Amino acid sequence: AVVSTQSTGASLMTGRYPIRTGFWKGNLNPLEEFGLGLDETLLPEMLKRNGYVTHGVGKWHCGSYTWAHTPAKRGFDTFFGLYLGGQSYFTHRDEGNGWLDFREDYHDANGNFVDDIRDDLDGYYNTKLFTSKSRELIKNHDKIRPMFLYLSYTAPHIPLEVPMEDVDKYTTDSIPDNRKVYATIISIMDDGIGKVVDALKERGMMDNTILVFTSDNGARYTSLGSNFPLRGGKGTFLEGGVRGVAFVNSPLLQKTGYTNTYLHHVTDWYATFQRLAGDNPGKHSKIQLPIDGVDIWKSINDDKPCREEVLLNLRDSSKYLHNPEFVPDCVDTEICEECFDLTGLLKLKEGKQRCAQDFFALRWKNWKLLAGST
Repeated sequence: AVVSTQSTGASLMTGRYPIRTGFWKGNLNPLEEFGLGLDETLLPEMLKRNGYVTHGVGKWHCGSYTWAHTPAKRGFDTFFGLYLGGQSYFTHRDEGNGWLDFREDYHDANGNFVDDIRDDLDGYYNTKLFTSKSRELIKNHDKIRPMFLYLSYTAPHIPLEVPMEDVDKYTTDSIPDNRKVYATIISIMDDGIGKVVDALKERGMMDNTILVFTSDNGARYTSLGSNFPLRGGKGTFLEGGVRGVAFVNSPLLQKTGYTNTYLHHVTDWYATFQRLAGDNPGKHSKIQLPIDGVDIWKSINDDKPCREEVLLNLRDSSKYLHNPEFVPDCVDTEICEECFDLTGLLKLKEGKQRCAQDFFALRWKNWKLLAGST
């Protein structure tokens, strides 16, 4: 994984390290004029050019400051969910400014782009909405063509909200109230994944499906998560922040029922899916930028090593996000309190660029090198 949800999502979509996409800097602000570059060939775009029907459900958070940066313009045939990073599970409004951020995007029969703001879903729990939409897409899928479904739940992202009628169903009185809520959030997501799998089985699609479940970063301590016995959490480059958990389920796997502990990175899924889809990047008119991921199918298929090193992140003062001529106020080696909040996550100074403090984190085999404020 990478240090934050957005950095991980960007690397999954591109197969490239955050230093290449600009997502090394932390999460996007809602009005920030930035997103995944339009010269990037995103994962759904790559699969779509190989005949796949592509659907995005849930959280996007890879940039939306122009329509061209939104998911239904980046390779997804349809999108159902939120553009930003977090929202109320019930009102679907952004945590910070209260904007409604729940939409259904698609192209109509004439090829016109449609952005439908779903204000009619106010009060409905978004985890359950994402599950229902995914099941609907599977039910209506024409099996003549392969399908790529990207289901990105917001759970268990803050705010920690659940339907109260579900709390007693998933927990007991011996659990503290705050843990009950957190456990219920996870359980509703887990139940939803089971329902999606059931839908695939009902359509007879599981026999030729690769199901990948993966986290985007380590748990955030202030949200009741735990990374024990690893040190650090979300927003840090310590193992608790970047070592994610994942599982793969598929009848196509030769070896199953084991734990693979070899080094993998989120960028590897792009390279793996590209090879499995039979894509030849050189034959397309749009030039694909070099990717950092490696094909890990043999590794997960037969418990074999596939890579020795991973660049977890790198930021240096020569790589400014927007204006290369901008000289930031803080260029020393200490944390600038104006540019960092108390969690260590980057925040934007009003009218200023990101802090230009240098840092990097590199993993090589069982060693890790950290420099700067990580």
